[in-house]
Amino acid sequence: TCAATLRRLFELKLSLPCLDAICDPANVDTRQESEEEIRRCVIIAHTLHVPFVRLRATGGDIAQVRRTLDAVLPAAREQGVTLLMETTGPFSDTGVLRDLLDSYADDSLAALWDMYSPYFLAKEPPEKTVENLGAYIRHVHVKDAVTTGNTTAFCLIGEGELPMDEMMAALRSLNYDGYFSLEW
Repeated sequence: TCAATLRRLFELKLSLPCLDAICDPANVDTRQESEEEIRRCVIIAHTLHVPFVRLRATGGDIAQVRRTLDAVLPAAREQGVTLLMETTGPFSDTGVLRDLLDSYADDSLAALWDMYSPYFLAKEPPEKTVENLGAYIRHVHVKDAVTTGNTTAFCLIGEGELPMDEMMAALRSLNYDGYFSLEW
């Protein structure tokens, strides 16, 4: 149960910073399922005192993302949970994500900086990501890779091409003191 999980985490002096909604808020065909999944995650996050729920749009239908957000943001606000749109898919270009976040200007909606996608897919330097997203960044995912032609091979952090020193300097410029999730 949620209560037992919360108690066990407390005993272990652990906390969960973020839950992942397993859905695509950009997918028109699964709109209803996505909204239900996000609402479930928001309720669980509230119950477990988890501040964030991650949303990952893989498709490019920004209008559908807006419809999904319009439907689920009231629940996030009510539960005191912040939805984090990940910098992947159409939001690998963090200017697109900034425009979305600016249009809502809602404390219940912010950004999850997946360092890989803006850098490797959108060819965006870390300074540009921070310029675009700034204080919207509430959580960070880190994974490294090596690219050869059209092939990407993930590797241990520091063994790839991700400019970690520049990434950390960009976050320091924001006085970021949040969590990092290491991904493979």
